[in-house]
Amino acid sequence: MLPFEILTAIFEKVDNIQDLSHVQTASCTFCAAAMPTAFRNLSLPQLEAVDLKFYSRYRDRLDSGSGDCLSPQACILTALTASFSFRAPPNLTSLSLYNLRISNLSPLEYPPFQTVLKTLQHLQLSVTVKATDTLMWFHFWGVFCPHTILPLTQPALTELTLHSDSHVGASSGLSFAGLDFPHLCVLSLCKLVFEPSVGVKPFILRHTATLARLELIACRLPVDPWDLEPHPGPGGWDLNWDCFAAELTALVALHVDERSRLSWDSPSIVYRYVFPNPTRISYLETDALKWRIPADIAALQCFHTTVAARSEEARRVS
Repeated sequence: MLPFEILTAIFEKVDNIQDLSHVQTASCTFCAAAMPTAFRNLSLPQLEAVDLKFYSRYRDRLDSGSGDCLSPQACILTALTASFSFRAPPNLTSLSLYNLRISNLSPLEYPPFQTVLKTLQHLQLSVTVKATDTLMWFHFWGVFCPHTILPLTQPALTELTLHSDSHVGASSGLSFAGLDFPHLCVLSLCKLVFEPSVGVKPFILRHTATLARLELIACRLPVDPWDLEPHPGPGGWDLNWDCFAAELTALVALHVDERSRLSWDSPSIVYRYVFPNPTRISYLETDALKWRIPADIAALQCFHTTVAARSEEARRVS
């Protein structure tokens, strides 16, 4: 078979979209080589949303060392970026990318893709990581996401979803400092650790005037494994819930899911805290602070009650 670069150059000379579609069915390699050209030849001026859900598990050809073509995800993202470079959809306001493999995000770093970010109103990113993706994990959460993707979406964004299948905290380099979305109404976070340097709590509180819906899934607070003795007064999740209940005055919808997302755990197991784990990029969930459970539960229930009351009041006013 011809080298991949030559195949790509050949398909770039083909203008007929039907011919390109037939070629893509021939093999994985042909599909990867022809897809960018096929996407460039598509004209979708009324396109408002791109919603891509990649396989959560698949064997990456690049992982196996064959290198005969791009991975399925990289192939699609490369084609999408190629399309944007030729003719960015003027009405595109929503982008959802689910099960993004951290190792295959290089197409998103090209200028054509980043230009599209500036007009988005809805952005949903759900990323996955493998043990071999450590360097790219640091790059995505510590550099690319907070310094490129999120700043570009600030002007128009009303809905933001950031989900990870591995806990993301200070060890990643992630920081929400300086990020402010004037029109943000909906925020959904999964597996973020509320560490001071990350700034998740201040980020949420910066949007008290606009935030109407908040979803926190498997988010955790860090604890010192050498300081687990009971302390009087609030200081765990109860402190955060009380603060959110008082400050998020525009909030009318709340969803908090504290259950473990680990495959080997029972789906009913609840964790609220994590230990930093210096040997890994993630954290160790713990139930060591059982003495905090009653206060945490009571504060969360109070938060739900407060939001429900505001929601009912908003319905009456409208």
